[in-house]
Amino acid sequence: MTIEEIARGCGSTSVVYIAHLSLCTHFIEQFGTEEQKKKYIPDLARAEKIGAFALTEQGAGSDAAAISLRAKRHDSFYELNGTKLFTTNALEAETFVVLATLDPSAGTRGIIALVVTRDVEGFQINPQHGKMGMRATSTAEMLFDNCLLPVGNRLGGEGTAFGMTMRILDGSRVAVAAQCVGIAGYFAPTVVERLYRDANLTEIYEGTSEVQRMVISKSLLE
Repeated sequence: MTIEEIARGCGSTSVVYIAHLSLCTHFIEQFGTEEQKKKYIPDLARAEKIGAFALTEQGAGSDAAAISLRAKRHDSFYELNGTKLFTTNALEAETFVVLATLDPSAGTRGIIALVVTRDVEGFQINPQHGKMGMRATSTAEMLFDNCLLPVGNRLGGEGTAFGMTMRILDGSRVAVAAQCVGIAGYFAPTVVERLYRDANLTEIYEGTSEVQRMVISKSLLE
């Protein structure tokens, strides 16, 4: 209900809220040790620090198993090298849950989740501009250049992060559904809502867009 009402007033603010709470904070709350929870959650819960969740890369997003950000174990540290893209809240966040792989050939079994703080040496954040919507939210590229993180920053065990991520995303999808309802209420009394509905109808009548593609492709092949 909270997310729905926030989205009704501002879609972008609801995005910030979801990324901060449903993804980052909830991940730590669900899978962190008691020490990790005490260290990070109070500031996140009071919004004294903003959280972000870094999954998406050039070749990984919906296919989370394709993560290429590399984490190399050195005794009590992990060394991170690689790039994340389109990370919501990245420009403002102080606390990040970041997914990386110990071994790309291991697929989902090689993925780990780490808590990264903004002050880590070798960690750089570059804004990404030009989004079509939700422009009041920040989206950024994150670069990791020989970033050293203590093993104590790992959430869960090695190779368990993929399953944990799927559970977090399942919960977050409920939040996004509430966001959609709120945004629909935001547009309901406006001209924009009518134009949006009318525009979408053109993808349905005389055959859906998928059917139209089939018709066009068939004519090209004949």
